[in-house]
Amino acid sequence: MKQKIKVVCDINSYKGDDNKYHYFYKITNNISNKFYFGKHSTYNIYDGYRGSGTDLKIDYNRYDISTFTMTILDFFNTADEAYKKEERIVTKELVEDSNCYNINLGGSHGLIYHNSKTKDKLSKAHTGKKLSDETKNKISDALSGAPKPTRTKEHCDNISKSNKGKHRSDKIKQKMSENHVKYWEGKHRSDETKNKISDKLKGTFLGTSFEDRYGKIKSDEIKDKISLGNKGRVSSMKGKHHSEETKTKISNSHIGKHKTKEHCNNISKAKTGTTLTEEHKQKIKDNNSKYWEGKHRSDETKNKISKTLKGTKKPIIECPHCGKVGGLQQMKQWHFNNCKQSPNYKEPTKIKCPYCNKLGNPTPRFKQLHFDNCKNKEG
Repeated sequence: MKQKIKVVCDINSYKGDDNKYHYFYKITNNISNKFYFGKHSTYNIYDGYRGSGTDLKIDYNRYDISTFTMTILDFFNTADEAYKKEERIVTKELVEDSNCYNINLGGSHGLIYHNSKTKDKLSKAHTGKKLSDETKNKISDALSGAPKPTRTKEHCDNISKSNKGKHRSDKIKQKMSENHVKYWEGKHRSDETKNKISDKLKGTFLGTSFEDRYGKIKSDEIKDKISLGNKGRVSSMKGKHHSEETKTKISNSHIGKHKTKEHCNNISKAKTGTTLTEEHKQKIKDNNSKYWEGKHRSDETKNKISKTLKGTKKPIIECPHCGKVGGLQQMKQWHFNNCKQSPNYKEPTKIKCPYCNKLGNPTPRFKQLHFDNCKNKEG
């Protein structure tokens, strides 16, 4: 016969609405001082109930039952009220206590919460173990069609913390990519699924339109988080190039879009004070030449540029040496450091066209009309 635990009830007992006793109790191991909290419903307070904790039951076999005491702390009208009391008392902090027998959180939901010690045990037990393909297939089949559990914000935060600082190897990325392609092969999301995703994202940052997000300034805290998250990461496009098809898609997606004046001003402010290295300038120049090789602006494009520039005032500047005023491009070419009245002025070395033998200053205009573009060039 199972030995009964000593029950202490120093408060007035009463039955609930269903003629049962619903009480909240504490069991204490008087040798190790470990404890267990729980809720019980019964018609008889002294029914021999000894709690349902797994670790508690292990210690019942290790120690004599007489070393344990059950103290009834409170009575309630219903079982739900008793569960609510248990939920308030048996929290994560309590379960983390090394002297606590409880492994589940309090309340009717009975959620399992592993404390740090249990987590370490589970981690060591599973370290180095790999699931066989047969086991993986069984798990996959069991989960197929099953509704995915909803993750709480706390759950998502815990996943985020555990993944911080971790980087997937190229091998893992390749596997994920292949599995993703394999999974979606021949599949398409139904209109119903698309609408569900759309409705779920509405009101969130991702669900807002570009116009609603435009101009929103990220806080320094968010910027720091993004910065830390990207540190050490290698761009997924490193060493890769967009295909012509992708380039065309990107180009088409930007047709008709124009930067606002405010956007342009923000770009200008961000670049103010920054200087490009000579190497960087040369790269831009080379890429620009390569891009425009064999290309010409259409008449339509030229007309658009002309219309855009109509009515805009070109900056007028004055040469500090001779006092002449004029447009920015022409004045920089012939004045300032190149002005003949400048004390630092040096007569430029004349260059000669090999086809017409004309001499001239090494200006863009002279190069444009002579050398490969010279009228006297044969062929």
